[in-house]
Amino acid sequence: MLQISTDPGGPGSGVQTLKGVELFAELDDEARRACERRCAWRWWEPGEQILDRAAMTTDVYFVIKGRGRVIDYSLSGHREVIFDEIGEGGYFGELSAIDGEPRSANIVAVERTLTASLSGDDLIELVTSHPQAAILLMRRLTEVIRLASARIMDLSTLAAQNRIYSDLLREARTGGKLIPNTATIRPIPHHHTIAARVSTTRETVARVLSDLTRRNLLRRDKDALVITDVDMMTEMVQKFRP
Repeated sequence: MLQISTDPGGPGSGVQTLKGVELFAELDDEARRACERRCAWRWWEPGEQILDRAAMTTDVYFVIKGRGRVIDYSLSGHREVIFDEIGEGGYFGELSAIDGEPRSANIVAVERTLTASLSGDDLIELVTSHPQAAILLMRRLTEVIRLASARIMDLSTLAAQNRIYSDLLREARTGGKLIPNTATIRPIPHHHTIAARVSTTRETVARVLSDLTRRNLLRRDKDALVITDVDMMTEMVQKFRP
């Protein structure tokens, strides 16, 4: 049943819609609105846990506003590993919705985040009745596999500083009004966030970023980090790949 929010971003604000979610890009308005009526809508505060690893639930969550971080911890709980961040238009929880197995990671809200959740059964009904949605879901799963493969290769073959270079390139965005061969990372990531993504320490991240800044390959510009020579940084990573 649709849960109506009393938040200022609730009904009438234009945010309670799945129109911007990639999985629904090929659906007509009627089919999309039918899914919207089945969704539960909720706002999450920064740092609030949306999904708990190993929970026996099968809902899939669509990010309408904000951002969720895919994260796990070592058995001691002292070490954090960040796998991905899901922004507006993305979704998570689809693996358990498909196979019914426990969740494989925790999801935490990075900023104030609005999600729409759909039951696993409703997701299966959606993709079986709308082949175009099934294709988009398969593309999403292949993207996850490719990203995981690339990260495994980096962790297996690259030293910490090269893993940091690779992570910066992976997070960077090019094109638009940017000068050719430059890229931006926005918002500026915290050192501990980069460290958790590439399995190193905050101190190592700080040292590598300072070195890149000293070499004029990286600079801070208001709310973004700017890679000033994408080709050079790419070369620095590829040089040490097998």
